[in-house]
Amino acid sequence: MNSLSLVLPCYNESKSLRNLVSRVLYCTEQYKLTPDQFRLILVENGSQDNSREVFKQILLEKGAEYIDVIYIDKNEGYGNGVFQGVKSAKTKIIAWTHADEQCSPSDVFHAWNLIY
Repeated sequence: MNSLSLVLPCYNESKSLRNLVSRVLYCTEQYKLTPDQFRLILVENGSQDNSREVFKQILLEKGAEYIDVIYIDKNEGYGNGVFQGVKSAKTKIIAWTHADEQCSPSDVFHAWNLIY
């Protein structure tokens, strides 16, 4: 089965996390993906804001069945966040992007759709 994980290292992104997650989940609806086909791996990358609390709330909301969270206590950079997320992925294809919304998560889904 074709499957995709999207790794998002998040550092001090508490204000934009909800919007970002909703944009990703919207794509799962558009592409009609199930939780077996798609995983959103949020990496809490040692943030100094209230990101951990926001993550906990998101995991209680609609769409949480698509989400895995990895907690890193000390920020060791964006690359380490990507690496930790990739290590945890169990899907055939793994992608990553920035959590600060400088890139649209829909780009990952569009590319995946072109491949399959």
